[in-house]
Amino acid sequence: MTKDELAGVVAGKTGVSRKVARSVLGTLLDTITEQLCSGEIIYLRGFGCFETKEGRRRRARDPQGDGIIEIPPRIRPVFRPYNDLKDAVQEKLGKRELLLLNFAGARGAVSIALILLLPADFHLKQTFLAMAFVLIFLSLLIYPVCLGQVLKKS
Repeated sequence: MTKDELAGVVAGKTGVSRKVARSVLGTLLDTITEQLCSGEIIYLRGFGCFETKEGRRRRARDPQGDGIIEIPPRIRPVFRPYNDLKDAVQEKLGKRELLLLNFAGARGAVSIALILLLPADFHLKQTFLAMAFVLIFLSLLIYPVCLGQVLKKS
């Protein structure tokens, strides 16, 4: 999304003109830049914080020769998202897995579909363990209730 597209979304949500939204967005970004350049840290509660960090001095191969050159430390702007933002992104974009459980009894069968929200770095082994745990848990708690309902209808 570009700055102009973002201004359009803000204009649509707030009811102001696109020109005003573009101006406010530009002023906000300029203010953040000015504050970072003066060494300030900008805290946006529930969103994240903008700050500067000094990199370390490092060595690299000289692309024009055979030697090694020293690269001086640089000061870089950094954004650290807070947990509210991280959680919102994970909830919307996180990995989802569908788990279909079939319970069969003497008088009928019950199928239950579950959508498991898993973190993006969830490994396959953990997925199978989670599925086994859910299967055991549901079979102990839900199956007798469902089977009882099937038997009552018969």
